[in-house]
Amino acid sequence: MGRAHLARHRKKGAESGAWICFADESGTSLTGAVQCTWAPAGQTPALHVVKGSQTKLSVAALCCYRPGQQPRMLYRSRPGWYHDRDLITLLDAAHQELAAPILLVWDNLSAHRSHRMRRHRRPGLVGGGVPGAPTRPS
Repeated sequence: MGRAHLARHRKKGAESGAWICFADESGTSLTGAVQCTWAPAGQTPALHVVKGSQTKLSVAALCCYRPGQQPRMLYRSRPGWYHDRDLITLLDAAHQELAAPILLVWDNLSAHRSHRMRRHRRPGLVGGGVPGAPTRPS
């Protein structure tokens, strides 16, 4: 396939020898919402709901691709939620691990568009959102 048929971000990545990295974050609770559901035969079970604070765990991952290289997946998990400072730390670690420029593709999470994240732009890190992704939840 000729270069004329490549998307704009792929041309930029191919020209600079950059890793194209797709980033996303996800969170979950480590405890179930229901603690017990059994009852003697013939009786409706009573559902006992876990009350109080639940432990939360978040994972952020980068799926990284570069022509001529094996794909890489870099990830970190942490208790609680990911904020822009945590994402900056992850990007710095990924940049050191990959030892090449990174073309970053991610969604429009507010932490990705924060002032701190914009100030963090460094040489070797080119950011871009997913084309067609909404800027706000509908």
